[in-house]
Amino acid sequence: MSIETRIMDIVSEELTDFLTDYVNVLQSNLIASGKLNRGTLYNSIQFQVMGMTATVQMEEYGEFVDKGRQAGSKFPPRDSILQWVQDKGLTLDDSSASLETQQDQLTFLISRKISEQGIEPTNFIEDPNITMLEMRINDRVETAVQEHIENL
Repeated sequence: MSIETRIMDIVSEELTDFLTDYVNVLQSNLIASGKLNRGTLYNSIQFQVMGMTATVQMEEYGEFVDKGRQAGSKFPPRDSILQWVQDKGLTLDDSSASLETQQDQLTFLISRKISEQGIEPTNFIEDPNITMLEMRINDRVETAVQEHIENL
């Protein structure tokens, strides 16, 4: 195996190990924030390593869970709030209206509250410790190069 291939393998392995740990941290932070509903956001946190690059992905609304939503902003997406209301099984007390009507009314009320008052951030997304990753990669690459030179 060439030294270039070995270095690429090391980087890929280290990225995979690092991002596995990072995703676990994000998921733990999400649990600690108390923002689990259906687990859709939790289960959507994934990573992909492609050679020497990597990406971390999650549901788009993860940004709002992390950073919150400012008061005075527009209404959140109706379908997302309705799905949340349905998942929670929320209804209006003392209402003779149909379940669908109650859920529509609750969706409007919750959306209006979010628009007017915002949502507190959870800050579940941490900046990854890239310095530690770089040190791990550098150490392993240095060892691989030394072994390669010794075997020449």
